Amino acid sequence: MLLVLAAFPRAVLAQNYSDIWWDPSEGGWGLSLADHGTQLSGVLYAYGPNGRATWYLIPAGTFSQDKRFFSGDIYYTWGSPLTAPRNPNQASIFRYGSVTLDFMPPGLPPGTALFNITLSGINYTKTVQRFPFGNAPANWGSDYTDLWSSQTRSDWGIALAQHGDAVFGVWYSYGAYGSPDWYFFPGAALSGGSSFSVPLYFSGGPYVPSSPFDSSGATSSMVGNVTVDASHDQATLISTLNGATKQWTIAPLQFGDGPLAVFCAAPQIAAAPTVLTASPINPNAIRWITPLGNLNPPHHALPTDHIYFYIADPDERESPIDLRTEVVAPGAGTVSAIIRDLSGVPDTGIYVSVSADITYYLGHVIPDIQIAIGTVLQAGQHIGTTGTAYAMDLGVINRNVTQSFVNPSRYIDNTLHADGPLKYYGGVLQSLLYLKTHRLQPECDGKINYDIAGRLSGNWYTISGTTTLSFVGDTYDPTQIRLSVPFGMKPGVEGGVASVDPGDPQPSDISAASGPIVYTLTSARTNLPAVGAPLGYLLVQMLDDTHVKAEPFGINDYPRGFTAGALAFSR
Repeated sequence: MLLVLAAFPRAVLAQNYSDIWWDPSEGGWGLSLADHGTQLSGVLYAYGPNGRATWYLIPAGTFSQDKRFFSGDIYYTWGSPLTAPRNPNQASIFRYGSVTLDFMPPGLPPGTALFNITLSGINYTKTVQRFPFGNAPANWGSDYTDLWSSQTRSDWGIALAQHGDAVFGVWYSYGAYGSPDWYFFPGAALSGGSSFSVPLYFSGGPYVPSSPFDSSGATSSMVGNVTVDASHDQATLISTLNGATKQWTIAPLQFGDGPLAVFCAAPQIAAAPTVLTASPINPNAIRWITPLGNLNPPHHALPTDHIYFYIADPDERESPIDLRTEVVAPGAGTVSAIIRDLSGVPDTGIYVSVSADITYYLGHVIPDIQIAIGTVLQAGQHIGTTGTAYAMDLGVINRNVTQSFVNPSRYIDNTLHADGPLKYYGGVLQSLLYLKTHRLQPECDGKINYDIAGRLSGNWYTISGTTTLSFVGDTYDPTQIRLSVPFGMKPGVEGGVASVDPGDPQPSDISAASGPIVYTLTSARTNLPAVGAPLGYLLVQMLDDTHVKAEPFGINDYPRGFTAGALAFSR
């Protein structure tokens, strides 16, 4: 296996727990931690009741008392076999328990931590310390110590711990039937500081976290080999495992002060009543969830006020019709409206009143039961199937929640009183749905209102019509600027969703005093990053606190000033 690595220029904290940890009296199992300053993720490498290697994911949690304590949830996952193409129907993840770590327990030597874990309702406490190998401690930010993941198969990864001139690695993935398993390569001497070659092993042992763990029952066998050669800022992984050779590109997982994770966990959310108790589609059929704020003009030229449950991946040219799946009512209530597509598409929207203040709605559903205004639905009740779109919509209208748009009169109830639907779930199901959400932490519900009084940020409407222009944040990475440029705004200039150059100013910083601003546009989307094509330029100027002038230009037509093609917008 060839692994091309690179260290990232990250700030190294004086107290960082990134490493492989173990209990010296119970050799055979371990805990890989990746500490990115403000957040920690981890993987527990252990054995199931059948003695087979298995692993559990700790995707995120909370530090307290100046990073002495860490607490979070632990999850069990299933996925596609490592040797097979990714099959979303095989993927599942569910909360299995919780963990706490005390990195400075009284009465124990420095460098020792108490690892308390609850799995399936049974609680255990282990004393762990950093696994000793090599000739120096792990140095996160300056070496290869981290959790690494495939860019195309983010359901598995590799934990690396570097100690001076040696690297210890654990590869967590899935076996022939989709169950989690792991392989390890022991501390290998780096050659020239950037390469090594060692065997790859598979292991088995007594159930963990049983107490006491009998290390004499742990076994291992060689199943392949590992070669590592460091270069640049990503990793090419070529594995020879049980006689089969495959290749991937991997990079460090992103979260905390380092690059950020591709899923949400332990979200910081405001309290909301738990009125939704069933996933509208089977969680195993959810490819991912796109949070509030998606841009998809012309139908969604403003940040979308509902979330999307994707059942098919357009990037992989999957067919939503072939992958059509059952839809159930996510909560109990009474049908208050039915919206049918008049173009002949069978997709239907269904509004369900939960109370006088709260209504949820589903979109892109094909009902196959008798349903009408006044029909009473129970949570989990079969409604029909997903429709013709790649995703199904779920929205929540809460009349006790009001979005603070600069001009609220522009918006219908769906938008003015929109709230994050996943807030209205609870327990394990809520955690599972957040984990499937494409949104960087810590705020996982998305956002639809970017309006700032007296600033360019937010939504704008043409003076004489309803055409809109938006300056908002990306649904996946809200620090990235996204523009929704109207189609047909100017002949010969393409509209749609655009990103801007990294050096372009933040819309929240632009006021009437800023004068004309040029944004350099590249085609984009509001979701996971994708490389886009150059679109051109947008010249924009705030005339006063509530009026804007804007004009797009082609890629070969850098703007020198406004022309007669400029349009005026207001809030």
